[in-house]
Amino acid sequence: MFHLKPAIISGMGFFTDSYDLNVISTALLLVKPEYRLSAGQVGLIGSTSLIASFIGALVFGRIGDLIGRKRVYGIEAAIMVVGAVLTALAPNFTWLLITRFVLGIGIGGDDPISATIMTEYANRRSRGKQVAMMFSSYTLGQVAAFVVALTLLAAGVNHDLAWRLMLGLGALPALGVLYSRRRMPESPRFTASVEGDRQRAADDLNSLVPGAVSGGAAGAAVVGRSTLRGPFTSRRLLITLLGTAGTWFAYDVAVYGNSISQPAIVDGIVANPSPVEVTAVNLILAVSCHRAVLRHLPDGPDTTQGTTDRRAGGVGAGGVGAGAAVHRAHPRNRHEPGDVRRRVRPCFLRLDLRPQLLE
Repeated sequence: MFHLKPAIISGMGFFTDSYDLNVISTALLLVKPEYRLSAGQVGLIGSTSLIASFIGALVFGRIGDLIGRKRVYGIEAAIMVVGAVLTALAPNFTWLLITRFVLGIGIGGDDPISATIMTEYANRRSRGKQVAMMFSSYTLGQVAAFVVALTLLAAGVNHDLAWRLMLGLGALPALGVLYSRRRMPESPRFTASVEGDRQRAADDLNSLVPGAVSGGAAGAAVVGRSTLRGPFTSRRLLITLLGTAGTWFAYDVAVYGNSISQPAIVDGIVANPSPVEVTAVNLILAVSCHRAVLRHLPDGPDTTQGTTDRRAGGVGAGGVGAGAAVHRAHPRNRHEPGDVRRRVRPCFLRLDLRPQLLE
């Protein structure tokens, strides 16, 4: 269960991010006539969280490199809680716009920290699968957003109350994220490789799985904190950054552009649809997307190496934080040829329950 806990906690963050970003699309169908919004105002409310998330990712991502992941982990979750509650209380367009911006700061701060935490806890053998599993929680959040919206609309809840509940309920998973993350130790890789405290890294690992680590044995060298110029002084890192960030940029343009505007698109295609019909169509599309994502989860050992170049001062996801301190001889870590992995498939989700600790 070692990797399952960080995967779930990180995935909860992505789930919350997705819910908050996608639920506004349905809420806008109800907000627009109530506040008599123009097309420009609708677009501004729909996009302001995306703009803010860009800022939040830059700010909190850098802070996480300087002071640690755990210290940032709870701050951005708290911002998401406050932002979700305040959006539900919006009395006018301006309030809604500002609070959606605040919410977007928290969402942007969560993305890089959640992804970093997961990669730093994962081992080389299954890192790709675990990260893919974490990212699949994004589509779960999208499905949840449409399920909540459809339930409220189908139940006949007054539209003014319905959209406020849709937005305000985003605080519930954010509260769960806040609670679980404050109980989670600092990333062992950051503690050992950046702060140079291998003994505390070993103790943190043991707090998750008793007996997982045999003390603060020698491991990866201390690399120190990363610098902003690091990616630009390493050709390998720069190419990796451009390749991954460029692909992610193209993905975001297509996915966010369509998902946030999806109800409006369906509303424009179908003749005089009700909000219930629009939401039902979008729920079907979201479920189809979720099944497609899970169908492409990696199904085997991940042979990729850590992508962070230590010469650039980064914390390598492939550089073991507690290093050789991880007890390879632990019976639960032995991988004999022909081992049969135990798998469970609740609904669509497939989780690897074998507790493979850091290599």
